[in-house]
Amino acid sequence: VTDEEWDTFLQACMCISTRGFHLDSSNLSDKQQENSNSSAGPFLLPVIDLLNHDPSRKCTTLHRDDTTGMFCMIAERDIAAGEEVFHSYG
Repeated sequence: VTDEEWDTFLQACMCISTRGFHLDSSNLSDKQQENSNSSAGPFLLPVIDLLNHDPSRKCTTLHRDDTTGMFCMIAERDIAAGEEVFHSYG
């Protein structure tokens, strides 16, 4: 492995570890749990990764649609106009 290849590998690892989302297995549907091709992550989700992290103030949960495979953030509570939206990355 060359130094350049090693550096590229480290950058990719850093990207996944700092920007990768995992689905909480308790949020997987029965269909997703039965599907051997279904994964809990990690997933790279542009724009969603812009949410700020604060586990004590998180108000969103990541979900994946069974039919389309699309991801969405679901609010866990009412969010006031102008309130910052937080997610827990851990």
